[in-house]
Amino acid sequence: MQSHSNEPQQEEQERPKPSRKRRVLVGVAWLLGLLMVGWWVLSSEMFLRGVVLKELGKAVGAQITCESVHWHQRRSVVLQGVRVKAIGQEPCLEAGEITFNYQLGDLLAGNIDLGDITFVEPVISIHMDAEGKSNLDPFFEQREKSGELEPVRIGRLALQQGTVDFQRQFHSGSEERVRLTHLEIRGENIG
Repeated sequence: MQSHSNEPQQEEQERPKPSRKRRVLVGVAWLLGLLMVGWWVLSSEMFLRGVVLKELGKAVGAQITCESVHWHQRRSVVLQGVRVKAIGQEPCLEAGEITFNYQLGDLLAGNIDLGDITFVEPVISIHMDAEGKSNLDPFFEQREKSGELEPVRIGRLALQQGTVDFQRQFHSGSEERVRLTHLEIRGENIG
């Protein structure tokens, strides 16, 4: 017969239980760690691209892509190398940079109040086929389906070094092209 010792069991029983204070501190430390990780994820470029831009694209019926994003959660977003196109259409907007300034509290309250929007070197492209349909039509169809829209207020809008390209196809096979370049547009208190 083998003899068994009770010493290890006694050592485990004699070890004091962590105090309530220590358990609370460990719980608070875990909670703070989770909050920090959550903030890091929500403030990441990956979250802005994968969630915010994707949902915005769904809302307006478009694909929105950009090369880089600089995001200050409570006040501004700077998108560089932006491309917007209605699903299944030619791109309607390409911009070197778009900057949005906003107040996060207003957006969370449901008020679409954008302080400033600046488009740097935007190219707005409008392509119209022989039937009179353009690459912008899906945006307007989406708007008609959604019914009542929330008002959007823009404090200041600036378009710098812009270009507008208009291309129209005719039934005869010919086409018309109009290009406006070096556009500078500014507006205040829109909406």
